[in-house]
Amino acid sequence: AGKMFAITGWRLGWAIGPRQIIQKLHGVCLVDTFGCPTILQEVVARMLERERLLVDPKESYFNWAGSIFAENYTKLCNAFKSVNMPPVHAEGGFFLVVDCSKRSFKFQESDEYKNCNDAQDVKIAKELTKAIQDSYASP
Repeated sequence: AGKMFAITGWRLGWAIGPRQIIQKLHGVCLVDTFGCPTILQEVVARMLERERLLVDPKESYFNWAGSIFAENYTKLCNAFKSVNMPPVHAEGGFFLVVDCSKRSFKFQESDEYKNCNDAQDVKIAKELTKAIQDSYASP
């Protein structure tokens, strides 16, 4: 909702306290990135109501945004299919899950990747970015 309504800064905050409490708070913040503050929930509810009452459904921001999301979802699914990682289609949710069981990764076989100091997820991201670019560049 923060990005959809351009109110991303509403998650900002700060805390002051003893080191051991701040360390624990920092740990909570690392895993609580998808939480939604109460005030933001209220604002979103009001925005949805306002949109419903004031906007012709044909001109609705949500219809426009939904069509953009659907178009991007299709592009992303096609990109993953092109590198042998078919999407696992869901009926809702925010993330796209792909089946990578059929794909072999170069970093598992290649000395170039084995000797690289990057973490495994970084190696996968770099390899997939290149593979997807190559698959779209080929005729």
